[in-house]
Amino acid sequence: MRDSPLVEYLIGHQKDRAMMAALRRGLGKKEGHVVMYPYVVPYLPEKPFGKEWIYFTVAALFGYHHDPLAKNVDIGRAMSRLEQNDSLQKRFTWLLDADTQELPMRLKSIVSLLKSKNIGIDYTLLFDDLYHWDHPEKFVQLRWARHFYGSYIQDQTTKE
Repeated sequence: MRDSPLVEYLIGHQKDRAMMAALRRGLGKKEGHVVMYPYVVPYLPEKPFGKEWIYFTVAALFGYHHDPLAKNVDIGRAMSRLEQNDSLQKRFTWLLDADTQELPMRLKSIVSLLKSKNIGIDYTLLFDDLYHWDHPEKFVQLRWARHFYGSYIQDQTTKE
């Protein structure tokens, strides 16, 4: 897993309400918001590499909803804890089908749903997952799907 000094910094400052409010201003925006810059830009790599959006997306989502106890909980596992129905399956498929342009807004929607049910995610894991989102083998999407659908199938089996 990719180490994320940004996530470590966010965890260390999670009680800073002004900082969390500034980070939330970037929700759903690929390039974030200028009020996020003091907190995010110091953690960006020196040379542009086309994945700066990950830093802004993770920081904004963290500012919106974070749970320090959510270790090794990726989006698929977190969503599997929600009540399973066709609507949730469609939302999950909608998320998995996102390209990197659409992903920040779609993640905002999903994290909002998770927040409403008080379900946390591991932001170090999310950072790493987003870094590999556009990998041709789609191993991140497949792992999320395994975690989500494995639970869904178990739930369907127990209902029969």
